[in-house]
Formats: sequence, structure tokens, C-alpha cells
Amino acid sequence: SRRLLGPACGSGIFLVGFFNRIAEEWARANPHATYDERVDALIELLRDKIVGVDSNGTACRIAAFSLYLALLDQLDPPAIRRLKERGRRLPPLVYDPVKAVRAAARDWGATLYNADFADAPLPKDPEEEFDLVVGNPPWVSRAGREKVTKGAKGKGAAKRKVPPPERPPLLRWCDDQDPPLPVAQEQLTYGFMWKAPRHLKAGGRCCLLVPKGVLLNHQDKSIAFQATWFQAHAVERVINLADLRRQLFEGLEAPALVVRFRPEPPTNATSRTGRTQIEYFAPKTEWAGYRADLLVVSAADRTLVDQMSIVHALERGEAPTVWKERLWGTPRDWLLLERLAGLPKLDRLLYQPSKGERREGLRRWVVGQGFQPEKDNRRRKRSKARPWGDHTRMVEGKQELNLLLAKDECPPLKERYPWLRRYPFKSRAIFHAPHVLVSQGLRVAFADFPAVFRHALQGIHGPRKDETLLLFLAAALASPVTRYFCF
Repeated sequence: SRRLLGPACGSGIFLVGFFNRIAEEWARANPHATYDERVDALIELLRDKIVGVDSNGTACRIAAFSLYLALLDQLDPPAIRRLKERGRRLPPLVYDPVKAVRAAARDWGATLYNADFADAPLPKDPEEEFDLVVGNPPWVSRAGREKVTKGAKGKGAAKRKVPPPERPPLLRWCDDQDPPLPVAQEQLTYGFMWKAPRHLKAGGRCCLLVPKGVLLNHQDKSIAFQATWFQAHAVERVINLADLRRQLFEGLEAPALVVRFRPEPPTNATSRTGRTQIEYFAPKTEWAGYRADLLVVSAADRTLVDQMSIVHALERGEAPTVWKERLWGTPRDWLLLERLAGLPKLDRLLYQPSKGERREGLRRWVVGQGFQPEKDNRRRKRSKARPWGDHTRMVEGKQELNLLLAKDECPPLKERYPWLRRYPFKSRAIFHAPHVLVSQGLRVAFADFPAVFRHALQGIHGPRKDETLLLFLAAALASPVTRYFCF
């Protein structure tokens, strides 16, 4: 009675595995079935219990071929010969909506839809909805990219920002919902995570292999997606494959997650504690398992995560850290990190003029990003002349930041960077002393003299009376405790 939907079926590996399972279950339940009964039942399972969707026509045909092989594998060679002698053909499986309109008289299959998941004519009758949705959605971001301008050659070839391609139908589907469903980075996976559970029966389950950024990214749009999505779905299990990515997926650098969930709010699914508990697995690469080509999950790699605690953190605009804490940490680590997270945050002292924030109350330290020079030092239409003289000290992005900066370690600016692409006018105080400089790799230094730096560095500036506090901040940020906490 179970039905499976593969929203991005590809070559059909999940569909074939499901068909083999239900075919074997039928054979055990009907050991005395005749030849014709067995063939009819297997064809019915193939056509009625499995549905796949893929926008790639070649992938749909490969999936159909794989399902044909799986069907024939369930039959004995004599039975296959009898099937051929009686003139019975394998059933059509692939349905192409465009071609079907042109040749409506042809018997098109309804197992594999060659269409975009947003437009596939899937059954809308509640009785024909699915018990399971399983798939590996495409990890495709549609954001615009920098490309070399046509005709430009050499190291200094100009690059331009090309407009992104037309918004995919699945993301347009998210936009058309009421209210619109949030997505991030123009990543198609978000659309699958929203639409796939819409095709499930009550109590059905969805299981998707997705890039880890879907749940682990800390950008504003990602947090907005997570906050809305976690409130609408009861997550049963998350498997973090970060440490196994090279073992499971050859050539894949981006870590992956397996997420299993139900299309219902988490408050409707309770445990003995009355709260939704997510089984979180973080398996590690082990030499014995690697040599034997086995996936070993030890008891220490399994923990329970309270979904409502994730929801509450996201409602506050905070990115949940539990996923990376449980990846390598022990219960002692969790308690220490929880205690550190409860301490007052640096944000209480900082304000960003570039975001319209003002100095008020305790927020007296300005924070901002360094300047961005024009490429090749050439003046362009919107270029700004640098406001500093030749003797201004310059901190290079690749310069070693080792807690304390001396003036003689920072060479004069001289004639470099005469034109700026971006100048942080509102946050220009970050170049004044005293200030703390922080790199993306959390290299930190304190300077008690004015110095300018590029956008690879962040600067924090405070009044002269806070010089000791800023020096302490530099020491705290450079400490192993901060690196441990920010991991």
C-alpha cells in the first residue's frame, strides 16, 4: 500500500531500491501466485507505487531502463521467455508533458515525469498522495557569478557581474506561496525541502540528502529559512556526513546531511519528555570500516537534540550551534559551551554605522570592514580618491597579526591604492587608534597608532579611555578559548 516519490530521481537508484523491497514483500505474501499473477502484480507495483520526477530527459530514460532491469530480475529466465513468446511488452514508464500534448493518443507512462518538480503533473487526490519522499536534490546555486568579459585576456582581464539566469520554476513556486517561503543563496535544495513534503499523506515521511549549509549556514537568509522551516516540520533524524564525505562521495568537497522529517509542526510529535527530539548522528571515519567499505556509527556518535530549543534560538535570530557542537564535542564540551554562550556578548558594546546603527548606551565601539581598492589602481566612474597621505601606516592583509602591532611593522602607504572602490566613510573611525584588527581566520592584533587596512580585515575602535579594555579584547579573541568556542 505504500507509495514512493522521488522528486529528483536522476538515474533512479532510490526508485529501484524501493521497487526491489516491495516486490520481495509481495513475493513473500503470495508464495503460490501463478506466473501471470506475478507479472501483473510486479507491473502494477512499478506503475502505481513509484513516481519519479526529473527535468533531464536522459536521466528519466536511464531510470526507466534501471527499473526494467529490476522488474526482469524478479522473474525467472523461463518466465521472461514466456513473457516474450506471448508478445507482452514492458510497460511505458516515462511521461513527457510536452510530447504527451502533441501525441495524446499514445499510451504514456505515469511512473517517471520528465518535467521540473514545480510543474510535474503529480496526482492531487489525497488518496494518491505518497507515504515516502526520498531523493538527492540538485545542489545548484543560481546566484550571479563574476565572469571574464569577452575579448579580455591576460592576468588583468576585467571581470563583470553577469545577471543570474532566469529564476528556476521551483524557486518561483516558493515566491508564489502565501506567505512566500524563504530561500537562501538561490539554492534549489531549499525549494525541494519546501515542496516535497506537500505531497505526503498524513504521517508520511520525507528523507533528503542536502548540502550541510541548508541547516548550518549563519547568513541572515539562511536563518530566516531555518526559523520558518523548523516550525513547520517535525524532524526525526539528521545524519551529518561531514567526516565521511570523501569516503561516501568521490570528489565531493562540500559536506552533506541526511534529513528525515514529517510535514507537521514539531509540537505535534512528542517523546517521553513531551518535546520533539531529533536523533542526531555524526559518524566518523574509522580505518577498519574504511578498509571494509562499511559505515560504522558508534554509540558516542548518536545524540538527541531538542527541536524546540533550535526553534527558540532561531526566533531570537541566533544560529543554532548544536550541530557542530555534537559533531566532535563530548557532554563536557556541551556544558562548557553552554556556559560560555550565556556570558554577555561583544555585540552589546559594538555598533555598525554602515547598517544605520548609532552610538548609544554601552554601544560605544565602532566596528567595520577595511577599504577596498580599485583593481589595477585605475580610476573608474565611481572611484573615490583615498583620503590618507603617503606616510599613513598600512597593515597588509597577509601580514602576521600576533596580538600586538608595532608601528615599524607597518610600512607607509606611499603611492599605493590611489583610488578606492569602497571607502567606509561612516565607519572610518576604525582606522584610528586605539583599535583591534581581526582577520577572517581569527588572527588578531591590537594597535595603539593609526593604521589603514583592506577589506580582508575588520576593525574595532573605541575611545582612548577604553584602551586597556581593547587590549584585553585582543588577548581574549586571540586565545585558544575563543577559537574553541567559535569552532
